[in-house]
Amino acid sequence: SVPEEMRGTYAGVAHPAVIDHLQKLSVPEIELMPVHQFVNDSTLQEKGLSNYWGYNTIGFFAPHHGYASTGVNGQQVQEFKAMVRSLHEAGIEVILDVVYNHTNASGVYPRSVLDKVVPGYYHRYDVETGAIVQETCCEDTEPRQAMMEKLMLDSLLLWTEQYKFDSFRFDIMSQATVDTMVRLRDAVQAIDEDNYFYGEGWLKEDRGYEQANQINMGGTQIGTYNDRIRDAIRYGHLFNPESDEALSAQDRLKMGMAGTLTDYVLETSGGSATTTSSLGGYGQDPADVINYVSKHDNETLWDQFNYSLPMDLTLEQRVRAQNIGITLPLMSQGIPFLQMGGDFLRSKSMDRNSYDAGDWFNYVDFTFNTNNWNIGLPLAVDNSARWDEMSAFIYDAERAASMGEIEFASTVFDEYLMIRSGS
Repeated sequence: SVPEEMRGTYAGVAHPAVIDHLQKLSVPEIELMPVHQFVNDSTLQEKGLSNYWGYNTIGFFAPHHGYASTGVNGQQVQEFKAMVRSLHEAGIEVILDVVYNHTNASGVYPRSVLDKVVPGYYHRYDVETGAIVQETCCEDTEPRQAMMEKLMLDSLLLWTEQYKFDSFRFDIMSQATVDTMVRLRDAVQAIDEDNYFYGEGWLKEDRGYEQANQINMGGTQIGTYNDRIRDAIRYGHLFNPESDEALSAQDRLKMGMAGTLTDYVLETSGGSATTTSSLGGYGQDPADVINYVSKHDNETLWDQFNYSLPMDLTLEQRVRAQNIGITLPLMSQGIPFLQMGGDFLRSKSMDRNSYDAGDWFNYVDFTFNTNNWNIGLPLAVDNSARWDEMSAFIYDAERAASMGEIEFASTVFDEYLMIRSGS
Protein backbone atom coordinates (compact mmCIF):
# COMPACT_ATOMS: atom_id res chain seq x y z
CA SER A 1 0.00 0.00 0.00
CA VAL A 2 1.36 3.40 -0.99
CA PRO A 3 -0.12 6.92 -0.84
CA GLU A 4 -2.82 7.68 -3.41
CA GLU A 5 -0.72 10.35 -5.10
CA MET A 6 2.13 7.86 -5.58
CA ARG A 7 0.06 5.10 -7.14
CA GLY A 8 0.08 4.23 -10.80
CA THR A 9 0.85 1.50 -13.28
CA TYR A 10 4.42 0.26 -13.14
CA ALA A 11 4.43 -2.68 -15.55
CA GLY A 12 7.44 -4.87 -15.05
CA VAL A 13 9.07 -2.86 -12.25
CA ALA A 14 8.77 -2.67 -8.50
CA HIS A 15 7.15 0.50 -7.17
CA PRO A 16 9.69 3.38 -7.08
CA ALA A 17 8.64 4.44 -3.57
CA VAL A 18 9.40 0.98 -2.22
CA ILE A 19 12.74 0.73 -4.03
CA ASP A 20 13.79 4.21 -2.85
CA HIS A 21 12.97 3.37 0.77
CA LEU A 22 14.77 0.01 0.69
CA GLN A 23 17.84 1.49 -0.98
CA LYS A 24 17.97 4.24 1.62
CA LEU A 25 17.98 1.61 4.36
CA SER A 26 20.39 -0.67 2.44
CA VAL A 27 18.02 -3.56 3.25
CA PRO A 28 19.45 -6.61 1.45
CA GLU A 29 16.22 -8.57 0.88
CA ILE A 30 12.47 -8.04 0.67
CA GLU A 31 9.88 -10.78 1.23
CA LEU A 32 6.82 -10.89 -0.98
CA MET A 33 3.72 -12.44 0.47
CA PRO A 34 2.24 -15.30 -1.60
CA VAL A 35 1.90 -14.44 -5.28
CA HIS A 36 0.86 -17.83 -6.65
CA GLN A 37 -2.44 -17.96 -8.48
CA PHE A 38 -4.96 -17.99 -5.64
CA VAL A 39 -8.72 -17.98 -5.17
CA ASN A 40 -10.86 -15.26 -3.66
CA ASP A 41 -12.51 -16.86 -0.67
CA SER A 42 -16.29 -17.00 -1.06
CA THR A 43 -16.96 -15.75 2.46
CA LEU A 44 -14.88 -12.67 1.72
CA GLN A 45 -16.52 -12.15 -1.66
CA GLU A 46 -19.93 -12.12 0.04
CA LYS A 47 -18.68 -9.10 2.03
CA GLY A 48 -17.38 -7.43 -1.11
CA LEU A 49 -13.78 -8.18 -0.12
CA SER A 50 -10.95 -10.26 -1.54
CA ASN A 51 -8.26 -12.59 -0.21
CA TYR A 52 -5.60 -9.92 -0.31
CA TRP A 53 -2.80 -12.06 1.08
CA GLY A 54 -2.87 -15.03 -1.28
CA TYR A 55 -2.82 -17.95 1.15
CA ASN A 56 -5.41 -20.00 -0.77
CA THR A 57 -3.19 -21.26 -3.56
CA ILE A 58 -4.67 -23.01 -6.60
CA GLY A 59 -1.76 -22.58 -9.03
CA PHE A 60 1.64 -23.39 -7.54
CA PHE A 61 3.58 -22.61 -10.74
CA ALA A 62 2.35 -19.19 -11.84
CA PRO A 63 1.90 -15.69 -10.39
CA HIS A 64 -1.64 -14.45 -9.84
CA HIS A 65 -3.17 -12.83 -12.93
CA GLY A 66 -4.11 -9.79 -10.84
CA TYR A 67 -0.47 -8.70 -10.84
CA ALA A 68 -0.54 -8.06 -14.59
CA SER A 69 -1.10 -4.47 -15.65
CA THR A 70 -1.27 -5.22 -19.38
CA GLY A 71 -3.32 -8.41 -19.60
CA VAL A 72 -3.93 -11.90 -18.19
CA ASN A 73 -2.80 -14.17 -21.05
CA GLY A 74 0.71 -14.76 -19.75
CA GLN A 75 1.71 -11.12 -19.40
CA GLN A 76 1.79 -11.52 -15.62
CA VAL A 77 4.66 -13.98 -16.04
CA GLN A 78 6.79 -11.58 -18.06
CA GLU A 79 5.92 -8.63 -15.85
CA PHE A 80 6.70 -10.55 -12.71
CA LYS A 81 10.09 -11.66 -13.99
CA ALA A 82 10.82 -8.06 -14.97
CA MET A 83 9.83 -6.84 -11.51
CA VAL A 84 12.27 -9.26 -9.85
CA ARG A 85 14.97 -8.10 -12.26
CA SER A 86 14.30 -4.47 -11.36
CA LEU A 87 14.73 -5.26 -7.66
CA HIS A 88 17.95 -7.14 -8.38
CA GLU A 89 19.23 -4.18 -10.40
CA ALA A 90 18.53 -2.00 -7.36
CA GLY A 91 20.68 -4.33 -5.25
CA ILE A 92 17.73 -5.99 -3.48
CA GLU A 93 17.25 -9.76 -3.31
CA VAL A 94 13.71 -11.17 -3.39
CA ILE A 95 12.10 -13.76 -1.11
CA LEU A 96 8.88 -15.60 -1.99
CA ASP A 97 6.39 -16.75 0.65
CA VAL A 98 5.22 -20.22 -0.45
CA VAL A 99 2.11 -22.05 0.78
CA TYR A 100 2.30 -25.82 0.43
CA ASN A 101 0.79 -26.81 3.78
CA HIS A 102 -2.87 -26.58 2.82
CA THR A 103 -5.30 -26.07 -0.04
CA ASN A 104 -8.54 -24.15 -0.13
CA ALA A 105 -10.76 -27.14 -0.90
CA SER A 106 -10.83 -30.89 -1.44
CA GLY A 107 -13.16 -33.50 -2.86
CA VAL A 108 -15.48 -32.55 -5.73
CA TYR A 109 -15.51 -28.79 -5.20
CA PRO A 110 -14.47 -26.59 -8.15
CA ARG A 111 -11.37 -25.24 -6.39
CA SER A 112 -10.18 -28.68 -5.29
CA VAL A 113 -7.13 -28.64 -7.55
CA LEU A 114 -5.16 -31.56 -6.06
CA ASP A 115 -8.04 -34.02 -5.59
CA LYS A 116 -8.83 -33.49 -9.27
CA VAL A 117 -5.40 -34.93 -10.07
CA VAL A 118 -5.48 -37.97 -7.75
CA PRO A 119 -8.48 -38.14 -5.40
CA GLY A 120 -7.55 -38.77 -1.77
CA TYR A 121 -3.79 -38.68 -2.34
CA TYR A 122 -2.41 -35.20 -1.62
CA HIS A 123 -4.13 -34.45 1.69
CA ARG A 124 -3.62 -35.62 5.27
CA TYR A 125 -6.38 -37.70 6.86
CA ASP A 126 -7.22 -38.46 10.48
CA VAL A 127 -6.44 -42.12 11.09
CA GLU A 128 -9.50 -42.59 13.31
CA THR A 129 -12.25 -40.57 11.60
CA GLY A 130 -10.98 -40.49 8.02
CA ALA A 131 -11.64 -36.73 7.87
CA ILE A 132 -9.15 -34.39 6.25
CA VAL A 133 -6.96 -32.77 8.89
CA GLN A 134 -7.31 -28.98 9.07
CA GLU A 135 -4.61 -28.21 11.60
CA THR A 136 -2.78 -25.52 9.60
CA CYS A 137 -5.91 -23.61 8.51
CA CYS A 138 -7.83 -25.40 5.78
CA GLU A 139 -7.36 -28.73 4.02
CA ASP A 140 -3.91 -29.91 5.13
CA THR A 141 -1.65 -31.46 2.52
CA GLU A 142 0.57 -34.48 3.16
CA PRO A 143 4.20 -33.67 2.22
CA ARG A 144 5.23 -37.25 3.09
CA GLN A 145 3.51 -38.40 -0.08
CA ALA A 146 6.18 -38.66 -2.77
CA MET A 147 4.27 -36.67 -5.38
CA MET A 148 3.37 -33.89 -2.92
CA GLU A 149 7.06 -33.44 -2.20
CA LYS A 150 7.71 -33.52 -5.95
CA LEU A 151 5.10 -30.79 -6.49
CA MET A 152 6.95 -28.68 -3.94
CA LEU A 153 10.30 -29.45 -5.54
CA ASP A 154 9.23 -28.78 -9.12
CA SER A 155 7.59 -25.46 -8.29
CA LEU A 156 10.53 -24.30 -6.14
CA LEU A 157 12.93 -25.11 -8.98
CA LEU A 158 10.73 -23.16 -11.39
CA TRP A 159 10.60 -20.08 -9.14
CA THR A 160 14.39 -20.31 -8.69
CA GLU A 161 15.39 -20.95 -12.30
CA GLN A 162 12.83 -18.90 -14.20
CA TYR A 163 11.94 -16.09 -11.77
CA LYS A 164 15.31 -15.88 -9.96
CA PHE A 165 13.96 -15.79 -6.41
CA ASP A 166 16.78 -15.67 -3.87
CA SER A 167 15.07 -17.19 -0.82
CA PHE A 168 11.86 -18.95 0.19
CA ARG A 169 9.70 -18.53 3.28
CA PHE A 170 7.47 -21.55 4.11
CA ASP A 171 4.02 -21.19 5.62
CA ILE A 172 3.70 -23.68 8.55
CA MET A 173 6.94 -25.40 7.56
CA SER A 174 6.53 -27.88 10.42
CA GLN A 175 3.80 -29.58 8.39
CA ALA A 176 6.66 -31.21 6.46
CA THR A 177 9.44 -33.45 7.72
CA VAL A 178 13.01 -32.34 8.38
CA ASP A 179 14.19 -34.68 5.60
CA THR A 180 11.77 -33.15 3.09
CA MET A 181 12.91 -29.61 3.86
CA VAL A 182 16.59 -30.50 3.68
CA ARG A 183 16.11 -32.32 0.36
CA LEU A 184 14.21 -29.36 -1.09
CA ARG A 185 16.84 -26.88 0.12
CA ASP A 186 19.71 -28.97 -1.26
CA ALA A 187 18.02 -29.27 -4.67
CA VAL A 188 17.45 -25.52 -4.89
CA GLN A 189 20.99 -24.74 -3.72
CA ALA A 190 22.33 -26.99 -6.49
CA ILE A 191 21.02 -24.24 -8.80
CA ASP A 192 21.55 -21.21 -6.52
CA GLU A 193 24.07 -21.99 -3.79
CA ASP A 194 23.19 -18.90 -1.72
CA ASN A 195 19.43 -19.54 -1.70
CA TYR A 196 18.11 -19.48 1.88
CA PHE A 197 15.11 -21.34 3.32
CA TYR A 198 13.16 -20.33 6.43
CA GLY A 199 9.65 -20.67 7.75
CA GLU A 200 7.17 -21.17 10.54
CA GLY A 201 8.52 -23.97 12.70
CA TRP A 202 5.72 -24.02 15.24
CA LEU A 203 5.24 -27.29 17.10
CA LYS A 204 2.25 -29.16 15.70
CA GLU A 205 0.45 -32.30 16.88
CA ASP A 206 2.82 -35.26 17.00
CA ARG A 207 1.98 -37.48 14.05
CA GLY A 208 4.88 -39.87 14.37
CA TYR A 209 7.51 -38.14 12.27
CA GLU A 210 10.31 -35.61 12.72
CA GLN A 211 8.54 -32.32 12.09
CA ALA A 212 10.42 -29.41 10.52
CA ASN A 213 9.92 -27.38 13.70
CA GLN A 214 12.22 -25.09 15.66
CA ILE A 215 13.90 -27.80 17.72
CA ASN A 216 14.37 -30.31 14.92
CA MET A 217 15.65 -27.77 12.39
CA GLY A 218 18.51 -26.74 14.69
CA GLY A 219 21.81 -27.25 12.87
CA THR A 220 20.30 -27.40 9.35
CA GLN A 221 20.80 -23.67 8.62
CA ILE A 222 17.13 -23.56 7.61
CA GLY A 223 15.71 -20.73 9.71
CA THR A 224 12.67 -20.70 11.96
CA TYR A 225 10.88 -17.71 13.50
CA ASN A 226 12.06 -17.08 17.06
CA ASP A 227 9.08 -16.52 19.35
CA ARG A 228 11.35 -16.43 22.43
CA ILE A 229 12.80 -13.01 21.66
CA ARG A 230 9.53 -11.89 20.04
CA ASP A 231 7.47 -12.45 23.18
CA ALA A 232 10.15 -11.06 25.50
CA ILE A 233 9.84 -7.76 23.62
CA ARG A 234 6.22 -7.56 22.43
CA TYR A 235 4.61 -8.10 25.83
CA GLY A 236 6.38 -5.01 27.16
CA HIS A 237 7.74 -6.46 30.42
CA LEU A 238 11.17 -5.03 29.62
CA PHE A 239 9.74 -1.54 29.98
CA ASN A 240 7.81 -2.19 33.19
CA PRO A 241 10.06 -2.87 36.21
CA GLU A 242 6.99 -3.60 38.33
CA SER A 243 6.04 -6.55 36.15
CA ASP A 244 6.51 -10.02 37.63
CA GLU A 245 7.76 -11.10 34.20
CA ALA A 246 10.41 -8.38 33.79
CA LEU A 247 13.41 -10.43 34.92
CA SER A 248 12.31 -13.51 32.98
CA ALA A 249 11.88 -11.37 29.85
CA GLN A 250 15.38 -9.97 30.34
CA ASP A 251 16.81 -13.49 30.51
CA ARG A 252 15.04 -14.50 27.30
CA LEU A 253 16.18 -11.30 25.61
CA LYS A 254 19.81 -11.92 26.58
CA MET A 255 19.46 -15.46 25.25
CA GLY A 256 18.08 -14.06 22.00
CA MET A 257 20.91 -11.59 21.65
CA ALA A 258 23.32 -14.50 22.09
CA GLY A 259 21.66 -16.37 19.23
CA THR A 260 18.99 -18.46 21.06
CA LEU A 261 21.57 -21.24 20.97
CA THR A 262 21.23 -24.46 22.94
CA ASP A 263 24.63 -24.46 24.59
CA TYR A 264 25.38 -20.81 25.46
CA VAL A 265 26.07 -20.44 29.21
CA LEU A 266 24.09 -17.50 30.56
CA GLU A 267 23.98 -16.05 34.06
CA THR A 268 20.29 -15.54 34.70
CA SER A 269 18.57 -12.82 36.71
CA GLY A 270 18.47 -15.28 39.61
CA GLY A 271 22.27 -15.40 39.67
CA SER A 272 22.71 -18.96 38.42
CA ALA A 273 24.66 -20.00 35.32
CA THR A 274 22.74 -22.24 32.94
CA THR A 275 22.86 -23.32 29.32
CA THR A 276 20.27 -21.45 27.28
CA SER A 277 18.54 -24.69 26.25
CA SER A 278 16.89 -24.56 29.70
CA LEU A 279 15.40 -21.18 28.73
CA GLY A 280 14.11 -22.38 25.36
CA GLY A 281 17.25 -22.05 23.26
CA TYR A 282 17.06 -24.25 20.18
CA GLY A 283 19.59 -23.01 17.62
CA GLN A 284 22.89 -24.69 16.87
CA ASP A 285 23.91 -22.11 14.29
CA PRO A 286 22.90 -18.43 13.92
CA ALA A 287 21.38 -19.28 10.53
CA ASP A 288 18.83 -21.48 12.34
CA VAL A 289 17.16 -18.45 13.95
CA ILE A 290 14.98 -15.64 12.53
CA ASN A 291 14.72 -12.82 15.10
CA TYR A 292 11.62 -10.63 14.79
CA VAL A 293 9.04 -8.68 16.75
CA SER A 294 6.27 -8.32 14.16
CA LYS A 295 5.17 -9.57 10.76
CA HIS A 296 1.86 -9.70 8.87
CA ASP A 297 0.12 -11.82 11.53
CA ASN A 298 -1.27 -10.02 14.59
CA GLU A 299 -0.82 -6.38 15.58
CA THR A 300 2.12 -4.25 14.50
CA LEU A 301 4.61 -3.56 17.27
CA TRP A 302 3.26 0.00 17.70
CA ASP A 303 -0.27 -1.33 18.13
CA GLN A 304 0.74 -4.19 20.43
CA PHE A 305 2.68 -1.81 22.67
CA ASN A 306 -0.54 0.13 23.20
CA TYR A 307 -1.77 -2.96 25.07
CA SER A 308 1.55 -3.94 26.65
CA LEU A 309 3.27 -0.79 27.87
CA PRO A 310 2.33 1.01 31.08
CA MET A 311 -0.71 3.21 30.48
CA ASP A 312 0.86 6.44 31.79
CA LEU A 313 3.78 6.66 29.35
CA THR A 314 4.17 9.86 27.34
CA LEU A 315 4.25 9.82 23.56
CA GLU A 316 7.99 10.49 23.67
CA GLN A 317 8.50 7.48 25.94
CA ARG A 318 6.36 5.29 23.68
CA VAL A 319 8.46 6.23 20.67
CA ARG A 320 11.64 5.44 22.61
CA ALA A 321 10.23 2.05 23.61
CA GLN A 322 9.36 1.34 19.96
CA ASN A 323 12.87 2.38 18.91
CA ILE A 324 14.36 -0.12 21.36
CA GLY A 325 11.90 -2.92 20.63
CA ILE A 326 12.12 -2.74 16.84
CA THR A 327 15.94 -2.65 16.84
CA LEU A 328 16.72 -5.40 19.37
CA PRO A 329 16.55 -8.06 16.60
CA LEU A 330 19.21 -6.04 14.75
CA MET A 331 21.46 -6.28 17.80
CA SER A 332 20.95 -10.04 18.17
CA GLN A 333 22.92 -12.90 16.70
CA GLY A 334 20.85 -14.58 14.02
CA ILE A 335 18.94 -13.23 11.04
CA PRO A 336 16.78 -10.13 11.64
CA PHE A 337 13.32 -10.02 10.07
CA LEU A 338 11.51 -6.67 9.90
CA GLN A 339 7.90 -5.85 9.08
CA MET A 340 7.57 -3.15 6.45
CA GLY A 341 6.96 0.18 8.15
CA GLY A 342 7.92 -0.89 11.65
CA ASP A 343 10.89 1.46 11.43
CA PHE A 344 8.48 4.40 11.22
CA LEU A 345 5.90 3.42 13.85
CA ARG A 346 3.51 1.66 11.48
CA SER A 347 0.00 1.12 12.82
CA LYS A 348 -2.92 -0.86 11.42
CA SER A 349 -5.35 0.99 13.69
CA MET A 350 -5.17 -1.94 16.15
CA ASP A 351 -6.27 -4.53 13.55
CA ARG A 352 -4.74 -7.86 14.56
CA ASN A 353 -5.61 -9.81 11.39
CA SER A 354 -5.85 -7.48 8.42
CA TYR A 355 -5.68 -9.99 5.56
CA ASP A 356 -9.09 -8.92 4.30
CA ALA A 357 -8.99 -5.32 5.51
CA GLY A 358 -7.63 -3.86 2.27
CA ASP A 359 -5.42 -0.81 1.85
CA TRP A 360 -7.33 1.23 4.43
CA PHE A 361 -5.83 -0.65 7.40
CA ASN A 362 -2.71 -2.03 5.68
CA TYR A 363 -1.60 1.36 4.35
CA VAL A 364 2.12 2.21 4.60
CA ASP A 365 2.99 5.88 4.16
CA PHE A 366 6.52 6.29 2.81
CA THR A 367 6.15 10.08 3.05
CA PHE A 368 5.95 9.85 6.88
CA ASN A 369 2.85 12.05 7.05
CA THR A 370 1.00 9.43 9.06
CA ASN A 371 1.59 6.05 10.68
CA ASN A 372 -2.08 5.11 10.03
CA TRP A 373 -3.11 5.31 13.69
CA ASN A 374 -6.83 5.46 14.58
CA ILE A 375 -8.22 5.57 11.05
CA GLY A 376 -11.30 3.53 11.98
CA LEU A 377 -12.63 0.65 14.04
CA PRO A 378 -10.89 -2.57 12.96
CA LEU A 379 -13.09 -5.35 11.58
CA ALA A 380 -15.21 -7.22 14.10
CA VAL A 381 -14.27 -10.75 13.08
CA ASP A 382 -10.90 -10.76 14.89
CA ASN A 383 -11.06 -7.53 16.90
CA SER A 384 -14.46 -7.03 18.54
CA ALA A 385 -13.40 -8.79 21.76
CA ARG A 386 -10.96 -5.94 22.40
CA TRP A 387 -12.99 -2.99 21.11
CA ASP A 388 -13.79 -1.83 24.66
CA GLU A 389 -10.13 -2.09 25.61
CA MET A 390 -9.13 -0.04 22.55
CA SER A 391 -11.68 2.66 23.38
CA ALA A 392 -9.81 3.41 26.62
CA PHE A 393 -6.80 4.78 24.74
CA ILE A 394 -7.54 5.12 21.02
CA TYR A 395 -8.20 8.88 21.26
CA ASP A 396 -5.38 9.57 23.74
CA ALA A 397 -3.06 12.26 22.38
CA GLU A 398 -0.09 10.38 23.85
CA ARG A 399 -0.74 7.54 21.37
CA ALA A 400 -1.02 9.62 18.18
CA ALA A 401 2.37 10.01 16.52
CA SER A 402 2.91 12.91 14.13
CA MET A 403 5.51 13.38 11.39
CA GLY A 404 8.09 14.55 13.93
CA GLU A 405 7.90 11.33 15.94
CA ILE A 406 7.79 9.19 12.79
CA GLU A 407 10.87 10.86 11.30
CA PHE A 408 12.74 10.57 14.61
CA ALA A 409 11.95 6.85 14.87
CA SER A 410 13.10 6.31 11.29
CA THR A 411 16.38 8.14 11.95
CA VAL A 412 17.12 6.08 15.06
CA PHE A 413 16.33 2.87 13.17
CA ASP A 414 18.70 3.89 10.37
CA GLU A 415 21.50 4.34 12.92
CA TYR A 416 20.97 0.88 14.37
CA LEU A 417 20.86 -0.60 10.88
CA MET A 418 24.22 1.04 10.13
CA ILE A 419 25.66 -0.55 13.28
CA ARG A 420 24.28 -3.94 12.25
CA SER A 421 25.49 -3.78 8.65
CA GLY A 422 28.91 -2.48 9.70
CA SER A 423 29.68 -5.04 12.40
